[in-house]
Amino acid sequence: MSSDKYAKITNTSKATANRDLADLLANGLLHVEGVGKATRYCVNVPGWEQPAIKGQAPSAASHPVPAAVHPVVFYPRRPL
Repeated sequence: MSSDKYAKITNTSKATANRDLADLLANGLLHVEGVGKATRYCVNVPGWEQPAIKGQAPSAASHPVPAAVHPVVFYPRRPL
């Protein structure tokens, strides 16, 4: 799922969506595939593999890109 799709599903701003995804990533619930506009967030469940999207190559979920390749900036969340 892209950050834009997450923002639409959760009815939040892009900034909030990115913070939420970064938090889920930091807690090990997601892993990242792709870089830049092609960045996709996938569920990090042992034994589960991201299904291939029609017209695209099979997912690299079993071989995720190391986190060092994807710098993530964390912004503190303000209390409501």
